[in-house]
Amino acid sequence: MGRTMIGRTGNTSLRAALYMLSLVARRHNPILCRFAERLSATGMAKKAVIGAIMHKLAHLIYGVIHTDKPYDAHYLAKGLAIQDGI
Repeated sequence: MGRTMIGRTGNTSLRAALYMLSLVARRHNPILCRFAERLSATGMAKKAVIGAIMHKLAHLIYGVIHTDKPYDAHYLAKGLAIQDGI
C-alpha cells in the first residue's frame, strides 16, 4: 500500500499559505510542536505531519473567525483535548 498524498482539490493559494504557516507553527507553537512530535513518534511521514498541522490550523482559524474571539495560545491546553494538549 502506498503513501497517502495531499489532494490537489481546493484552493491552491490557501493550501500553500497553510503549508508555510504549518512549518512556522511546528517550530514556534509549543502545543503544535508537541502534536508534531507525537505524530512523528508513531512513525508518520514528515509531510503527513505537516498536513495534520495544516488541518489543525484550519480548524483554529475557523474557530477564531466563527466565535469572534481573539486567538488564545493556551486554548487547546485547557483540558478540551485528550492527548498532549491536542
